[in-house]
Amino acid sequence: MVEKAATDLGLVIHTAPFAQRSARTQLDIALAAGVLEMSMEVFFIGPAIYQLVDGKEPHLAGLAGGMRGWKTLPQLSHIRCYAECDWVQRIDSSRLMLPIEAVSGPVMREKMGRCNRVLGF
Repeated sequence: MVEKAATDLGLVIHTAPFAQRSARTQLDIALAAGVLEMSMEVFFIGPAIYQLVDGKEPHLAGLAGGMRGWKTLPQLSHIRCYAECDWVQRIDSSRLMLPIEAVSGPVMREKMGRCNRVLGF
Protein backbone atom coordinates (compact mmCIF):
# COMPACT_ATOMS: atom_id res chain seq x y z
CA MET A 1 0.00 0.00 0.00
CA VAL A 2 1.34 3.41 -0.99
CA GLU A 3 1.11 6.11 1.63
CA LYS A 4 -0.56 9.32 0.38
CA ALA A 5 1.61 12.42 0.46
CA ALA A 6 0.67 14.95 3.10
CA THR A 7 0.04 17.69 0.52
CA ASP A 8 -1.71 17.67 -2.84
CA LEU A 9 0.21 20.54 -4.45
CA GLY A 10 3.49 22.34 -3.92
CA LEU A 11 3.93 25.74 -5.58
CA VAL A 12 7.50 27.00 -5.92
CA ILE A 13 7.52 30.74 -6.58
CA HIS A 14 10.79 32.34 -7.71
CA THR A 15 9.67 35.71 -9.02
CA ALA A 16 9.23 38.94 -7.13
CA PRO A 17 5.87 40.72 -7.47
CA PHE A 18 5.25 42.33 -10.85
CA ALA A 19 8.46 40.75 -12.23
CA GLN A 20 6.78 38.87 -15.05
CA ARG A 21 4.39 39.67 -17.85
CA SER A 22 1.36 38.44 -15.91
CA ALA A 23 1.74 39.66 -12.35
CA ARG A 24 -0.84 37.26 -10.98
CA THR A 25 -0.08 33.90 -12.64
CA GLN A 26 1.09 32.25 -9.41
CA LEU A 27 -1.89 33.62 -7.49
CA ASP A 28 -4.31 32.37 -10.17
CA ILE A 29 -2.88 28.84 -9.92
CA ALA A 30 -3.07 28.94 -6.11
CA LEU A 31 -6.66 30.20 -6.16
CA ALA A 32 -7.68 27.52 -8.69
CA ALA A 33 -6.14 24.82 -6.50
CA GLY A 34 -7.87 26.32 -3.47
CA VAL A 35 -11.26 26.24 -5.18
CA LEU A 36 -10.63 22.55 -5.90
CA GLU A 37 -9.92 22.16 -2.16
CA MET A 38 -6.38 20.94 -2.75
CA SER A 39 -4.07 21.24 0.22
CA MET A 40 -1.06 23.37 -0.70
CA GLU A 41 2.42 24.19 0.40
CA VAL A 42 3.76 27.38 -1.16
CA PHE A 43 7.52 27.90 -1.27
CA PHE A 44 8.67 31.49 -1.76
CA ILE A 45 12.25 31.56 -3.04
CA GLY A 46 14.31 34.71 -2.53
CA PRO A 47 12.50 37.98 -3.31
CA ALA A 48 9.28 36.12 -4.13
CA ILE A 49 8.34 36.56 -0.46
CA TYR A 50 7.52 40.18 -1.30
CA GLN A 51 4.37 38.88 -2.99
CA LEU A 52 2.93 38.45 0.51
CA VAL A 53 3.57 42.02 1.68
CA ASP A 54 0.22 43.64 2.38
CA GLY A 55 -0.66 47.18 1.47
CA LYS A 56 -0.32 47.00 -2.29
CA GLU A 57 -3.16 48.25 -4.47
CA PRO A 58 -4.94 45.24 -6.04
CA HIS A 59 -5.40 46.96 -9.41
CA LEU A 60 -1.60 47.16 -9.81
CA ALA A 61 -1.52 43.36 -10.02
CA GLY A 62 -4.46 43.22 -12.41
CA LEU A 63 -6.85 42.10 -9.67
CA ALA A 64 -10.41 43.24 -9.16
CA GLY A 65 -10.80 45.94 -6.51
CA GLY A 66 -12.39 43.68 -3.90
CA MET A 67 -10.02 40.77 -4.39
CA ARG A 68 -7.74 40.09 -1.47
CA GLY A 69 -5.49 37.72 -3.38
CA TRP A 70 -3.25 35.62 -1.17
CA LYS A 71 -5.38 36.41 1.92
CA THR A 72 -8.25 34.46 0.37
CA LEU A 73 -6.45 31.11 0.23
CA PRO A 74 -6.92 29.95 3.85
CA GLN A 75 -10.69 30.31 3.35
CA LEU A 76 -10.56 27.95 0.37
CA SER A 77 -8.08 25.28 1.35
CA HIS A 78 -5.42 24.17 3.80
CA ILE A 79 -2.25 26.12 2.98
CA ARG A 80 1.21 26.38 4.48
CA CYS A 81 3.80 28.91 3.31
CA TYR A 82 7.57 28.72 3.57
CA ALA A 83 10.43 31.06 2.72
CA GLU A 84 14.18 31.03 3.07
CA CYS A 85 15.36 32.13 6.51
CA ASP A 86 17.51 35.03 5.37
CA TRP A 87 14.67 36.52 3.30
CA VAL A 88 12.16 36.23 6.14
CA GLN A 89 14.54 38.20 8.37
CA ARG A 90 14.48 41.11 5.88
CA ILE A 91 10.72 41.65 6.20
CA ASP A 92 8.46 42.88 8.98
CA SER A 93 6.34 39.73 9.37
CA SER A 94 3.37 41.78 10.59
CA ARG A 95 3.05 43.12 7.01
CA LEU A 96 2.65 39.66 5.46
CA MET A 97 -0.80 38.54 4.30
CA LEU A 98 -0.23 34.92 5.34
CA PRO A 99 1.74 33.28 8.13
CA ILE A 100 5.08 32.06 6.83
CA GLU A 101 7.59 29.61 8.22
CA ALA A 102 11.28 30.38 7.77
CA VAL A 103 13.17 27.24 6.72
CA SER A 104 16.58 26.31 5.37
CA GLY A 105 17.11 25.13 1.79
CA PRO A 106 17.43 21.43 2.72
CA VAL A 107 14.25 21.52 4.82
CA MET A 108 12.40 23.26 1.98
CA ARG A 109 13.53 20.57 -0.51
CA GLU A 110 12.41 17.84 1.90
CA LYS A 111 8.95 19.44 2.21
CA MET A 112 8.70 19.76 -1.59
CA GLY A 113 9.45 16.05 -1.88
CA ARG A 114 6.37 15.23 0.21
CA CYS A 115 3.99 16.93 -2.25
CA ASN A 116 2.05 14.86 -4.78
CA ARG A 117 2.69 17.51 -7.46
CA VAL A 118 5.07 20.45 -7.60
CA LEU A 119 4.77 23.41 -9.96
CA GLY A 120 7.47 26.04 -10.31
CA PHE A 121 7.19 29.64 -11.50
